[in-house]
Amino acid sequence: MNELQRTQRISIAVLVLAILLILGLMIKEKPKFVYSKTAPEMVSLLKEFDNVTPDMVAKEDIDNYVVIDVRSPYDFEVKHIKNAINMPIAFLLDDENIARLTEFKNANKTVVLYGQTERDAVSPWILLYQIGYTNTKILLGGFNCYLENTPNCISETARHDFAKIASQGGVKEVEVEKTVKKEEPKKVIPVKKKVKAAVEGGC
Repeated sequence: MNELQRTQRISIAVLVLAILLILGLMIKEKPKFVYSKTAPEMVSLLKEFDNVTPDMVAKEDIDNYVVIDVRSPYDFEVKHIKNAINMPIAFLLDDENIARLTEFKNANKTVVLYGQTERDAVSPWILLYQIGYTNTKILLGGFNCYLENTPNCISETARHDFAKIASQGGVKEVEVEKTVKKEEPKKVIPVKKKVKAAVEGGC
């Protein structure tokens, strides 16, 4: 009799555990965002993508572009591109911002991201592209270039060939120039000691 009760308890426990697992799988939320590209695919895209020039953004007829400033609200208030929308990087994936980005994508608008420099907009661009917003581009040279109003603004490039460094297994092939500041020898100025006068006798 004791053995029978023990078997029933184990069966009930297994059944309850199975029900809890099934409920857990049903309730489990799916991830909000899923990456659509692998890391190597994104690296190859980084080499090929076209920037939007400040000249293109400065024109009044930018109906096909939506300019998004990924800088802080303070920097945006100080100065920004006309008609730009502020979406700081930290809040880029908020529900409100995602709804707006989806609206722009559905309307076939090109979203132009910019930060203070071009590099500031690369991470947000990669993130948005990875989750399906392939209508995004980066402002060539960033806000600094836009302010300079230079038509031939040069895109930022890396100081070193990091792909070459990684393929060689380290930084041994990279020559880093060290500027050694030569110290000038200190001038020695001889100081003559004063000779004290001999103490004369008293009364």
